[in-house]
Amino acid sequence: MFNIFGKSEAPAQPGTPAPQTPPSITPPETPTSAANGVTPHSVGTPVEPAPLDKLATMVQPSAIPPTPPTDDTIFGKISTQDLMAAAGKMDFTKVIDKDTIAAAAAGGEQGVQALLDAMNKVSQHVYAQSAAASTALIEKAISTNTERLTERLPSALKHHAINDQIASNPILGHAASKPILDGLVASLKEANPNASADAIVAKANEYLTTYTTQFLASQAPAPQADDGMDWEAYFKEAMPASINKM
Repeated sequence: MFNIFGKSEAPAQPGTPAPQTPPSITPPETPTSAANGVTPHSVGTPVEPAPLDKLATMVQPSAIPPTPPTDDTIFGKISTQDLMAAAGKMDFTKVIDKDTIAAAAAGGEQGVQALLDAMNKVSQHVYAQSAAASTALIEKAISTNTERLTERLPSALKHHAINDQIASNPILGHAASKPILDGLVASLKEANPNASADAIVAKANEYLTTYTTQFLASQAPAPQADDGMDWEAYFKEAMPASINKM
């Protein structure tokens, strides 16, 4: 009978087998996969990186931001416009007194002498101001240069310590190693800006040792597969008896 409120269900035809639902198959648990099909290392077991991948990590640039470049001039950047602006604020006429100005205005021999006195006073004042400005510039330059030397001294000492340790090794200190070590040491120092000279040299040795080992391993010939054939017995049977007795 048909259902008046829903879909009709046709009766099964005689001789037609009912559809079979395939049974669920649970994968067997193996050393590399659990019963649910999840590999053990995907759950969180750390995987040891490959030797060359570890070396690539050693020379990655440090996350510490580099020091921004500074002005290398010891006197600072002084433009002509700045000097003219500073000079424009000076008034050397104030060093000339009113009597000298009046005598110069009167003319005659006294006027000429007053004019010379005025020029001499202005020149003396200009010289004194120039000497004071030069002294201040020199003192600032010496102070700036001392600060820069103090900042660069640790890096310079580390550089010399690394070179001394490398030179003490007959292989690393050879001129043929210089193109390789210069780039490697520079990369290691950039990746480890706070590392000591001993740590940089140790990392360089580790890098070269690991890299050399991996390179030689890649050049080794692949082992020949054993086919299980006893070739000595085969040739003894295949050769004539007269040859085997020789």
